[in-house]
Amino acid sequence: MVCPHCGKKTESLIIKRYRYKESGLDNVYLKNSAILHRCVCGQKYMEIPQIERLHDAIAYRLLNKKTIWRGQEFRFLRKWVSLTAEELGRVLGHVRRGTISRWENDKIPITPATHHQMLLLVLRLKEEAINERMSLEIAIKEILEKVAEKAKTPASITITPDTIRSLPFPALKGGR
Repeated sequence: MVCPHCGKKTESLIIKRYRYKESGLDNVYLKNSAILHRCVCGQKYMEIPQIERLHDAIAYRLLNKKTIWRGQEFRFLRKWVSLTAEELGRVLGHVRRGTISRWENDKIPITPATHHQMLLLVLRLKEEAINERMSLEIAIKEILEKVAEKAKTPASITITPDTIRSLPFPALKGGR
């Protein structure tokens, strides 16, 4: 990496255990995946690769949690699905922004009913986003318009590790 401050090349160091406070959660640690860049000019820069997939992984863990979320976990999920407090309040049935703020700051407890309602909302919104992204990636309409009746010889399909890593949808549980 080149230092944006002075333009010189930085020294890079993989951090063995990094507390990822930038997520808004106080209990997330990254193992061997955060990179510290140091420059001779004294500047330091932290790099977190694949941040969107990292947030997907954090959300996955939260959605599988067996207890009611803490306020910061509730806020993380709200932001993960790109809802403002006002939008979430409307979706949850005219809940005031102040109530959401008190949930997110642990001033009042999140009830089991609210937890379940938020869980279902998050799953529905992410399912819609995955389906939309897959439709865009695959471009169904174009494929259907270009399909020939039958090819004389089957086209070769080459799969690389990058092909698998860049799939626009998550793997299904159970290997199906």
